[in-house]
Amino acid sequence: MISNYMLLTQETGILKPFAWFLGKLLEGIFFLLDSVGIHNLGITIILFTFVVYVLLSPLTYKQQKFSKFQSKMGPELEAVRNKYNGKQDQESMMRMNQETQLIYGKYGVSPAGTCLPAFIQIPLIWTLYRIIYNIPAYVPKIKAAFFPLIDKLYNLDSNGELLKTFNSAAMFKKLYNPEKTVFGVDPEYTKNVFVNILNRASTSEWYSITEKYNELTEDVSRTLVNLREYNSFLGLNISDSPSFILSGEWARGAEKNWLIIVMVILLPVISALTQWLNIKIMNVGRDIPKSANGQENTMAQSMEIMNKFMPIFSLTTVFVLPVGVGIYWICGAVFRTIIQIVINKKIDKINIDELVKKNMEKVNMVRAKQGLPPEKINNNATISTKKIEEKRADNAKAREALVKDSTEYYKNASNAKAGSLASKAFMVKQYNEKNNKNGD
Repeated sequence: MISNYMLLTQETGILKPFAWFLGKLLEGIFFLLDSVGIHNLGITIILFTFVVYVLLSPLTYKQQKFSKFQSKMGPELEAVRNKYNGKQDQESMMRMNQETQLIYGKYGVSPAGTCLPAFIQIPLIWTLYRIIYNIPAYVPKIKAAFFPLIDKLYNLDSNGELLKTFNSAAMFKKLYNPEKTVFGVDPEYTKNVFVNILNRASTSEWYSITEKYNELTEDVSRTLVNLREYNSFLGLNISDSPSFILSGEWARGAEKNWLIIVMVILLPVISALTQWLNIKIMNVGRDIPKSANGQENTMAQSMEIMNKFMPIFSLTTVFVLPVGVGIYWICGAVFRTIIQIVINKKIDKINIDELVKKNMEKVNMVRAKQGLPPEKINNNATISTKKIEEKRADNAKAREALVKDSTEYYKNASNAKAGSLASKAFMVKQYNEKNNKNGD
């Protein structure tokens, strides 16, 4: 009888609720496909990734809406900061905060409200990767494929001496430490560790079991057949990494399969390209916020670095991790891109003036319930981006005209009062003109 114990690689701690939900979702999708005769983890991963990113789309919409409006709010927020620049008294700070919040309310966004979706998505995406990497821990039927081989192997080698020599065993040293665990003592615990190690074992390591235990030859062959039915996707074993498949095919010499070689090379390349495309689509129409002196904001610079780094990171990571992770990575980027295009089109159709009007009505409804008078969109919150830019241009022209008038005044101040700045400037002008004539 197969143990009801969960595999030891399931997530614990803060990620446990995310892992439980996503694990159940993955199991449900696999069950539905399996019930209609589709026994393939590659297709399961594709559908699973699609469903997850559709579920995350409302959070993505909130983030992108804030990013799109940030370029419009920027000049207004800057005007508020400039208005209270240098004022540190409590009343000024309160007024600045109120006017800032009014601008956010005007556009219907909140900095805190957009940070929360980002913090939620980070553990979700990380957990998603961990689940794809440890599918037998969350899909009982996949775990069942390792039995009865695991039972027989345990009876022959309860301490797992052979499995400890596998490359994948290094990942689970803490799990089979006899001083800190019940490995080799508790059969259920030990068998779960066996599954963990075999789930990442190479084909040659699998056949090493038959070399040592000839009586397990039939069981090893049957288990591999069952797992390949689940793991085969476009001719690739999703539990093997592209680097491992490439080295194995290359070692076959003249018998190498060039189609397989091309596919495992293309997998990380496609992953990098889709990641790059997704980043480009995400940044469409997004202005990098500027500080008062015109320099890029530190956070914006960090994002730019990450945008350049992620495709390279995707390329190298997908090459060394199992093909299943690469499928998830590519599908995730493709689905995010499609969802992003839909979100961008939806945001572009938003009528800003109408949005501002509706948001201010909501603000005043809340104020009415609090017994406060309605708030008018005044001061900096009423100034549109266009008006602020026009005001900046007018101020620049005014300063230029003032400098010009002052210069002309000093140039022609022959009747200025003795000892005044104007008279001194006129003296310097005469001196320079005299020297220029003598030089000629």
